[in-house]
Amino acid sequence: VGQELDVRDTSDTWSAARVVEADQERVKVTFVGWPDKWDEWLVRSDARIAPRGTHTYCGEQHGEPRVGQRLQCRDARGQWLAAQVVEARADAVKVHYYNWHPKFDEWIDRSAWRSRLAPFGTH
Repeated sequence: VGQELDVRDTSDTWSAARVVEADQERVKVTFVGWPDKWDEWLVRSDARIAPRGTHTYCGEQHGEPRVGQRLQCRDARGQWLAAQVVEARADAVKVHYYNWHPKFDEWIDRSAWRSRLAPFGTH
């Protein structure tokens, strides 16, 4: 109980989650930033469960953003949007905003990570 995980939700998207109950065979997870009605029991060996930070960005203190990670990114207008890292270099990451055309993908310079990138569900 209390362990943080990445869990693939029912819409097939990886999300940050936390174990709220457990028994010998299963864990009940709550998705970070979601109402409790979405809490779910999963078998411990379910392929939908991964260590925290495998598929979602946890913040700079837990390492650099990696390709495939889900996060939130503050766009040029100052709005926090759901996004995914689609490319990465040592000095920047390229993010794709969910439900936006790829022409709006943008490179976020390393110096801006702290102010523009956040774990999904933070904002």
